[in-house]
Amino acid sequence: MKKVVNILLALCLLLTFVVPAMSADDYPDKSIYCMVPWGAGGGTDTTIRGFLKAAEPYVGVDFNVANVTGGGGAVGWTELAHSRADGYTIGAVTYDILTHSAKAHPPFAIDDFVSLIGISQYPLVLVVKADAPWQTFDQFLSYAKESNGNLKMAIGAIAGSQHQLLNTMTSKLSFKAKPVPFKGGAAMIAAVLGDTIEAALVTSDEAKNRPDIKVLAQFGKKRHPDLADVPTAMELGVDIVHGSFRGLIAPKDTPKEIVAFLRDKFNQAWHDQKFLDWANKAGTSPNYMSGEELDEFLKAMFPNVKAALQQINKK
Repeated sequence: MKKVVNILLALCLLLTFVVPAMSADDYPDKSIYCMVPWGAGGGTDTTIRGFLKAAEPYVGVDFNVANVTGGGGAVGWTELAHSRADGYTIGAVTYDILTHSAKAHPPFAIDDFVSLIGISQYPLVLVVKADAPWQTFDQFLSYAKESNGNLKMAIGAIAGSQHQLLNTMTSKLSFKAKPVPFKGGAAMIAAVLGDTIEAALVTSDEAKNRPDIKVLAQFGKKRHPDLADVPTAMELGVDIVHGSFRGLIAPKDTPKEIVAFLRDKFNQAWHDQKFLDWANKAGTSPNYMSGEELDEFLKAMFPNVKAALQQINKK
């Protein structure tokens, strides 16, 4: 009996080392689940679903996409951080993962994930009503400085991406403003058009093709093709670059072989002309980053986000 027990223990130890290798070799043999931490039909949801549809022929299986919303993305990313790291659960990633990770008691950290691909990048932009008295950024800045803190600026969530940009603007350009939070760019633009807010910080996607608003500046490194006639802040002599991104990540302990497989297949899918044609037509601001590049990007951005949150909390 003792010999039998020893043999069974040896077999269990052998299976412990063999099964992961076998699963990695056979991967993927079933559908892959993808968590999107934002609502259905939004910009992130549209971008991720469109990309994964293009990636299915390369990966060889279907993707099941589910929207897990709440807490400004925190609910979905917390779920992903605690998911089984077997390559069958991945998730969408946006700028807000940095905001949550930089908080005093974060529900997760960026180190809890490994990046697979960066799919798109887009700048935030400053918009006012089309017939506003400020038709240039300099005119608006002069008004902001003269308003003695009464300027109202529409942002997304408190301490979120737009709030961080506004804090950087007020610090660097020496003016005061009242941040007013809204749920989404559509609501922010509606407030500007209704004359309850003087200006808003929204994404380039939300501001394009809108004759009822005027974009005074964009905060990308270069002009976004959808707003080719709008100067960047850098062109205007303002050293501020701020925007967001969309990509895919997986739990940190996902086997390296599976991570390499997905990175390779996603790279091929992104560079497929059919996907790029769709992405440009859909206005998703396609911009490629490899998984390694996205990892480095997140690590480089993290200290800036943490510093921005500390400044906001002091006010």
